[in-house]
Amino acid sequence: MKKIAVCLPTFNEEDMIELTARKVDKALIRYREEYDTYIVNCDSNSTDKTCDLFKQISTNSKSICITSSKKGKGINILNFLQFCKSKKIDYAIMLDVDVISMSEKWINTFLKELIENNMNYVVPSYQRNRFEGSTTNHFVFPLVYALTGKCIRQPIGGDFAFDKKYISYICDKSINASIEQYGIDIFLTLNAIYGNFNIQTVYLEKKIHKPSFSKMYGMFRQVFEAAVFTVQSQPVIIFPGKGEKIDIAINILEDSAYSHKKEAIALADNSFENLNGKLTMFGTISKKQICDKQWICIFIRLLSLLKEKHQFTEDEISDFVDIFILRAVTYWDEVEYKKSIEAERIVVQVAEKLRDDTTSF
Repeated sequence: MKKIAVCLPTFNEEDMIELTARKVDKALIRYREEYDTYIVNCDSNSTDKTCDLFKQISTNSKSICITSSKKGKGINILNFLQFCKSKKIDYAIMLDVDVISMSEKWINTFLKELIENNMNYVVPSYQRNRFEGSTTNHFVFPLVYALTGKCIRQPIGGDFAFDKKYISYICDKSINASIEQYGIDIFLTLNAIYGNFNIQTVYLEKKIHKPSFSKMYGMFRQVFEAAVFTVQSQPVIIFPGKGEKIDIAINILEDSAYSHKKEAIALADNSFENLNGKLTMFGTISKKQICDKQWICIFIRLLSLLKEKHQFTEDEISDFVDIFILRAVTYWDEVEYKKSIEAERIVVQVAEKLRDDTTSF
């Protein structure tokens, strides 16, 4: 009998673990006649009652709890991948536990692509507003599109599905410390692309999770370091040819509120103080605003360094993180009163320009 496993990676999620686990268990009931099903809680040293609560939940699927003394989302996912490999899991899903809006339909949508359509790797596309997903909008999406020409609008969505073939492949890949943390998502998606796997995007509902704005600086740094490591591990870094068409009518929400404006200003002030007048690897930053044109020039410089397999220093990484913060806040200020389609068009046009310029390297 074939096997399905769903991973619930956690760190101090005692307020969400039971709700999410019950949703997953309910969704998996329809597969029980044909598949062995597992719900796997991978926990990285929680200091609350997450693991205890999970163990107390009565489920139709087999429930497994894997704990680690090391802290990190990536640690949890890597442990899950090793579990899948050892148990010869045929189809696997990973879900962010802190997503309030997750529904049972997500499980069915992911599994349909794996089982019926023979996909190896499935990525999500959610309805989000212009002030969310800044790492995706201004770094990961344009990076992936510029280097590979693949239009994966939300490469680090947090919720993914993959099959046995992909699991076997990814378990043999080298990692760094950032991949053990929040860099895990871009590591997974980039390897799916460079490994030439069948990839499908599925459209889900709104993604509503607990606020993470305060983590933005550290999270972005980890994503950056993981992306650089993964890209530079490839024998071919830039894919030739024309990029895939980008659908401008992505799942975007018209209603949005710049609720974190005060915090964003403080964040930008701090980054600008770090950069003001400094000659960086990416040029001299003399203004707090990073407009589209300047961001494209900075990004092109980054892409050329990636191609050269430049080894970034700690100072160079810190500079780029601060530049990114300024870019994100500049974008938020620019689109505060624009229609959502206009806000999306800016993101798409930057990615398209980067792809055009990168293929001419």
